[in-house]
Amino acid sequence: MKEEKRVSRFILRKLIAFGIGALFSVRKTLRYTNELDIEHPCIVVGFHDEILPTIDTLKDSNSVQMVANSHIGFGLADVLRSWGYTHIIHGSPGKSSKRAFLNLMREIKKGKTAFVAPDGSRGPRHVMKDGAVFLAKQGKVPLYIISPNYKGIRLRFLWDKFLLPYPFAKVTFRYERIEIPADASKEELEVIRADAEKRLEAICNPC
Repeated sequence: MKEEKRVSRFILRKLIAFGIGALFSVRKTLRYTNELDIEHPCIVVGFHDEILPTIDTLKDSNSVQMVANSHIGFGLADVLRSWGYTHIIHGSPGKSSKRAFLNLMREIKKGKTAFVAPDGSRGPRHVMKDGAVFLAKQGKVPLYIISPNYKGIRLRFLWDKFLLPYPFAKVTFRYERIEIPADASKEELEVIRADAEKRLEAICNPC
């Protein structure tokens, strides 16, 4: 029975990877109008519904990616590996996900940039969890909020209303650097988190 479950799980994840890979293949046609001029290492955050151009752009930056600890997350991890990613961590953007948090911190201290979708992996949509801000403080690295602006189709049946780019869509990155004080208190970090969420919402694609 356990063996059957393992086989079924393997097949399911491969099917999910195939589906994600097929949808994300549009990345090869995207036309970028600018580049990300960011300091490395750092924490990069962008809402879950518009991650595709960002993770496509970061694939050559030796960055570490956080994906969900779920069948979809493992499917996405397979796709990212096929793009050349070698550092993938499964977990949640909240600092309550201790193992994922520690693994991310370890990679950041090695000099790697980390990308986190702060409202993943199950939402609430466009609500920024506290993990990215806390990571930036502990890792003593800057935080960048990033939104790739482009035209596409909204997959409204998904929890995040994922914005799949049209083929050959133009992509323009909007982003801001946020410095996290090393001595920031818990209350100050919450103010920074709320402000970062508001600023990211202001530059992201229309819903």
